[in-house]
This record gives sequence, C-alpha cells and structure tokens, in this order.
Amino acid sequence: MKIAVVGKGGSGKSSISRLLTQYLLHENHTVCAIDSDHNMDFTDLLGYDFTSETPTFKGLYDDLFVYLEESELSKAREVIKKHLGHCKFFLDDRDEFSKRVLVDHSKNLQIGIVGLGSEDVITGGRCSHGMSNPLKVWLTLLDEGNRDVVVDGVAGVDMINFGLYHACDYLITVVEPSRNSIKVARQIKNLCEMSDVNFGFVVNKYQENEYIHQIYEEFGDKVIGSIGFDDGLFAYDYDKVSPTVKDSIAHIYEEVKNYQGFSLVERVMKLESLKNN
Repeated sequence: MKIAVVGKGGSGKSSISRLLTQYLLHENHTVCAIDSDHNMDFTDLLGYDFTSETPTFKGLYDDLFVYLEESELSKAREVIKKHLGHCKFFLDDRDEFSKRVLVDHSKNLQIGIVGLGSEDVITGGRCSHGMSNPLKVWLTLLDEGNRDVVVDGVAGVDMINFGLYHACDYLITVVEPSRNSIKVARQIKNLCEMSDVNFGFVVNKYQENEYIHQIYEEFGDKVIGSIGFDDGLFAYDYDKVSPTVKDSIAHIYEEVKNYQGFSLVERVMKLESLKNN
C-alpha cells in the first residue's frame, strides 16, 4: 500500500510519517520510506545520515527516463499516460532503477529521498516540480507488492496540485488545532475531493480548544484518529512512545488499510482530465 502524509508546515507530517513507519516495522512489515520534503526531516528521524553520496530521485532524473527508454525531454505526464497500468518498478524483486535510488537502511526498511534539501539544488536547472518528477513517475508505475510505502509530503497544497501523490492509495492529512492548519486542511480536502484522491485527517498535538471542535465539526467522519502530546516522541525511539500513542497509530493504519476508494487508474485519469480542462 502507498500512503502519503501531507498537511501544513509544522503540523507534524514528518513525526506522523516516522510513527507510522516505526509501527509498521514493529509489526514486521517491510517498508519503503520516501522523503519528498525540502527539509528532509523524515530521513533524519529514521536515523539515516544524508550525505553528498546519497542517491536521490532528482539526482537520477535522466537515469529514470533512460531506464524507461524515454527521452530525458519527455514530459512526466506523457510518460505516465503511456505506461499507466503497466508497472515498471518493483519492490519485491527490485528493478535496476529502484536498486540505485533506494538505500537499504535496515533489513526491513528502504529509504528513498527526492533531495530537494540538498546543497546542489541552488545550482540545478529545475524547479522543485521538475526535481520531483522522477518520484511522480516512479510512484505511479510502482508495484509495491506486499510492502508498505510511506511518503513524507511537502508542506501545503502545491505538490497535491502537481499530482505528486495521486499514485498513493491514501493521503493522511495532518491537522493541528489551529486556524492556519485547519485552513490548509480544508484546501487539501477540496483538492482531494475534486481529483478523486482517497484521504482522511489525523489530528496531531491534540488539545481541547475552540479549534479542536471545529476540526470534528467540519471534517466529521473523515477524521481517522488523533495523536496527543507525548514526551516519548522526542526521543525518536519507538520503544519510548507511550502505549496510548502506539494504539492511536495502530488504529490510524487500520482505518487507512480498510478504506475503499478510487483506483490508481481512476485517480490519475481524473487528474489528467482536470489538467486538460
């Protein structure tokens, strides 16, 4: 299953991505963790030290198109339409491109990094959309097999508009009880409904205030769980996380796993129709 975690900057996307990944590893799942954000906090939270030698999706931009036997000048949208429904990348029996772009961090954890926060971005010739295109293509044409893919998203709605996460089966939208966070969550909700993306909300930093009630009133049964304050979260060690938070993240995963919604082809084609209008 492919899951993306999105929301306003500072809402706790990387923390929820990390918790979900650690929970899945604790349950003996094999996980592919993708850090698509500029800050690359997810990578750090998982204990991986990014260096100039670390492979990135942006760094292997041309290699991806060579692997697909496409011109490096090809548009990602056209490549996706051409190959949609025919997987080109695999996690169970890893293809040559995935072998190059993913890092084996532990027995059951592979890490992939877009690289938007690396120092050479300033001298690159592409914007963040262009540098994210390889991930967009890879996710759409990926057969994850029996593994879980967790994508830590870029803050805000820009990459949702871009369609970076349309290949994901579910978007967890992290919302905290504050006015601006709710505003961004509302924008994400509207975009997901418009483009047939499956989504739900996780309330992070739960506290009783006027905004917490607004979240439940406005988003209703789309709220699939909540995470409260827990000092154990700052230790970056899953064993130190409270049983309450562990139960919460387990419940959130069950809600995501059991969700029935639009298929990959339906989501991608709906986005394409919106782009063409």
